[in-house]
Amino acid sequence: MHNATEIMIKYRSFIGILCLIAVLKLATPNALSIFIGFFFMMIGMFFRGWSSGYIDKDKELAVDGPYSLTRNPLYFGNL
Repeated sequence: MHNATEIMIKYRSFIGILCLIAVLKLATPNALSIFIGFFFMMIGMFFRGWSSGYIDKDKELAVDGPYSLTRNPLYFGNL
């Protein structure tokens, strides 16, 4: 018998698509919510751009800039 975690891992792409359909069906956007969402999206894009432009891979451990604020700023920007 499969447990719930194994089932979710196996069907994670399909579950993601179902969640997207549910969100799109239930969403009731207005101008304020679109503006707020756009604002957060731009902050995330700025943080990702700052992070990817700051690091010098394979040279030294990054501990300054965005890497001093969070362990993985690229993932944080995606969030």
